[in-house]
Amino acid sequence: MLMNKITLCLLMVIIISSSCGEAKSIKTNPQPLPSASDKWNVKLTQTGGIAGVFLTVKVSSDGQLIAENQRSQQNVTKTLSSQTIAELRGLIFNSVLSTSHVQQTGCADCFIYDLEIQSEGNNVKIQVDDVSINNSGAQELITTLLRIRDDALRPNP
Repeated sequence: MLMNKITLCLLMVIIISSSCGEAKSIKTNPQPLPSASDKWNVKLTQTGGIAGVFLTVKVSSDGQLIAENQRSQQNVTKTLSSQTIAELRGLIFNSVLSTSHVQQTGCADCFIYDLEIQSEGNNVKIQVDDVSINNSGAQELITTLLRIRDDALRPNP
């Protein structure tokens, strides 16, 4: 009888301790994007955080940018410079992204970044957060898109 109780307690300790630990991000093998194309679209949606942000930026190869802040209902459309488009194109087609990145970090207050790239009928989507972005292959592209979006949404003095 005592042996059954000890075994049961030991089993419960093992089960409880095995379920604890740091959540991990699971990635498949990185895959390059399709070959560079003259026509492409990229969309980045940033959600979450303590404030519950919902921000989107869409850029197309023809230079059209749409930046949106869902919470404040702010919407900006503008044409980007050829230099900015060339910078984005380089980042898009020189990045190696995981095409099926599963975000499992368990970060409660992190931002979630949904990145979608369309080129020549190919569609690549990844989702990362503030913890998993460093290993995604998309950090520089996402950072650049955030900068471009924030510049567009910033009020003109």
